[in-house]
Amino acid sequence: MTQLDEAVSFGYSAAASEVEESAADGCTWCQLILSLKGDAEEVSLGGGHSPLLELPIRFGSGLKGESFTPPGNNRFGLWINGATYYLTAFTTGDDPVSELVTARELENDINSAKVFEQIQKWLKDCAHHDSCERQMLHGLPSRVIEVSPEHDPGTPRLLATHGLVDNYVALSYCWGPNQTCFTTKRNLNAHLQRLDMNTLSRTIQDAILVTRRMNIKYLWVDAMCIIQDSEEDKIIELAAMCRIYQQAFITIVAANAENANQGFLSCREPPAPATRVPFWTQDGRLGTVSLRLEGWYDDESEPVNTRAWTLQERLLSPRLLIYATHTLQYQCQQHTVNLGDSINFSFGGGAWRLPSFSNLSSGNRVSEWDVQSAGRTWGYIISLYSQRRLSYIEDKLTALAGIAEAFSSQIQVEYLAGLWSGELLPRLLLWMTDQTTDYSPCAIYTAPSWSWAALKSAVSFTTFYVHHAYEWYDVDDVAAKIALQSTALPFGRVTAGHLRLTAHVRQGLFQPPQYILWDRSVAHPEADDTLDSAMYASLDDGTMRGGRVICLATTRRTYPSSEKDITSMIAVSSVFSPVNVGDDATFSAIDGLIIAPIGDDGFYRRIGCFRGADENEFRNWPRQTLTLV
Repeated sequence: MTQLDEAVSFGYSAAASEVEESAADGCTWCQLILSLKGDAEEVSLGGGHSPLLELPIRFGSGLKGESFTPPGNNRFGLWINGATYYLTAFTTGDDPVSELVTARELENDINSAKVFEQIQKWLKDCAHHDSCERQMLHGLPSRVIEVSPEHDPGTPRLLATHGLVDNYVALSYCWGPNQTCFTTKRNLNAHLQRLDMNTLSRTIQDAILVTRRMNIKYLWVDAMCIIQDSEEDKIIELAAMCRIYQQAFITIVAANAENANQGFLSCREPPAPATRVPFWTQDGRLGTVSLRLEGWYDDESEPVNTRAWTLQERLLSPRLLIYATHTLQYQCQQHTVNLGDSINFSFGGGAWRLPSFSNLSSGNRVSEWDVQSAGRTWGYIISLYSQRRLSYIEDKLTALAGIAEAFSSQIQVEYLAGLWSGELLPRLLLWMTDQTTDYSPCAIYTAPSWSWAALKSAVSFTTFYVHHAYEWYDVDDVAAKIALQSTALPFGRVTAGHLRLTAHVRQGLFQPPQYILWDRSVAHPEADDTLDSAMYASLDDGTMRGGRVICLATTRRTYPSSEKDITSMIAVSSVFSPVNVGDDATFSAIDGLIIAPIGDDGFYRRIGCFRGADENEFRNWPRQTLTLV
């Protein structure tokens, strides 16, 4: 049982009455079994009836195929008569089984001297991680908070850096409705002299204290380091946002705080009670393990992770100090660990990183990012980002601009209001709105209709086809143009945009909720109009009724016949066309946009998309040059 890469399975049967008697006599293992069984169903274990409880157990580090920290045999899978329960295990550092069960109890005091010793150890260890960038000094942002000036260490001040090079900390947090202090043109000079700690919001006060305890001199906070009533200064600082977070030594994330006045250093709620059970080691020593029904930490529900601006702060930063709802976490490019080595098993996207993004200042492109992997990554970013909230909808693209800038240095193609040109575009045009929420276009112009940024609604890119290869399908003369509000923000707000292309077009009849029939009243002498459509269609406005629509074929999607999902799809439908690529057989399908005309001048707007048409459904149908706005 000391092999950490292999889970150990064993099991036994016991009469329910015996388990009940043993639990009454104080056996904590039997008490745990009864409590779990009671949660699942109401079963009478007495009355002379003694059904057998089948108790197969899986103990190890590979349950569910998921990774967690710390590595070790820290999770149980327990099956009681077919019902499944997952338990986390932990013990104390001096217990005989501590080398086997490596997790420890959750720590909820996140503001002690011991905590800051742990932070220093994390940073020291991180310097030797193969996955993490080298810890080096960078030029400071144009303004920072000097947390302990030499002339008056107890009174922080705003500092104009003028090219100063040093380490600095960045803060990622929720402003909330009542930010108590920020820098304006009127108070700038006063802030350059001193900052009154009593007037600062609680979260900024806490960030200053943490920065001091880490022995770092400088802290960057947007509310204090950007002149909030100066549009000129905002443009300058927003243009630097990518670099600010990429080059921060570490970013403090006030994950649990709903607003800036809440702070993040208070003790967390104590962990739920655990059941202690005896545990024998292989060498015959008796130890104790504590078991707790697994409670997954859903980091996406944290207040900071519901806000749009904070996504780029998380993805661009090389290291994160996350003050989560339950404990303190450290995340770098290699792993995410909890304070005190309690088990971390995230339900949300906490472990998802863009490793190369923290090192783009070197100017190196990531050669392994081909068109398909870049498209998948960007689609996932947009799926995450579009679910988050913005206070001002005009920031729809601006709040993503830092990530877009970093991404641009990797792929080096033109940015198109939330999408990318060239060979990435065939995949990225095929976003879908979240049909479980209300359809909500932006109240003001934020992007052309073919960009997801035109909507307040959450969008996604289908995960079923995520690993398929996407390319243009018989599309020519692709030309896109975007008008920027400010050329100083090339990844920011736009005021207009269009996409012109020549592609196959066919008339259809939308059949709610998700089908299209071909319009038989429209024919073409060289095309086959006998085929029935078998494709999936999705209108952006899920409340729209059926009617005539125009299908614009933009994308060929191909995949190898060896893919596991292909067999089931072919069994359902024969619309997939085989394609020979070298010696390997692949299959293809045609995807595209559903569009509607705007006037009679060849202009159209996107109203949905379709997937899974057979190429014969479009082959020989006329191509048309049109403009999407």
